[in-house]
Amino acid sequence: MAWTKNGTPSTLGAAATTIEISDLTGKKFNQYMYDLIDDGTNQILDLQVYNSETGNLFASRGSSNGGADATDVSRDEITTQNSGAQDLFGICYSVWISGEEKLTIGFSVGQGTAGAAGAPNRSEYVGKYVPSPLTDTFDVLTLEAQSSGEEYESGSNLSALGTD
Repeated sequence: MAWTKNGTPSTLGAAATTIEISDLTGKKFNQYMYDLIDDGTNQILDLQVYNSETGNLFASRGSSNGGADATDVSRDEITTQNSGAQDLFGICYSVWISGEEKLTIGFSVGQGTAGAAGAPNRSEYVGKYVPSPLTDTFDVLTLEAQSSGEEYESGSNLSALGTD
């Protein structure tokens, strides 16, 4: 199984509330990597992987720094990170098998307190997407700042790989 680039990587040329790849091809196994440069606000990051469907088709569970799990069900995205004000690096894996719910697992790390005396922050999350019909594939991947006033700075990047 050989991994190949899936879609055109996206690098922001100016600050924005979303970063997106809109030309993905349907692959069974997918990997997404992001480097988000913080604008100094308390960001909550959401992941959307979808086709033309709308509605509350996502459910997720996650934790930050080993804390208690938080769950979100019947949502229009997967909540991946409650980052605080920090730059983030994350990686996410998903499986899209026809006839099955689409499953995702991801991890991210943030700077935390600057310097070697401060430990980095971490986040883990899992989610599922339940399109109708379950045979659907996807063509768009979006990372979105959840609240108004939050943005990612110029230079933030989102890339995707896929394989069958």
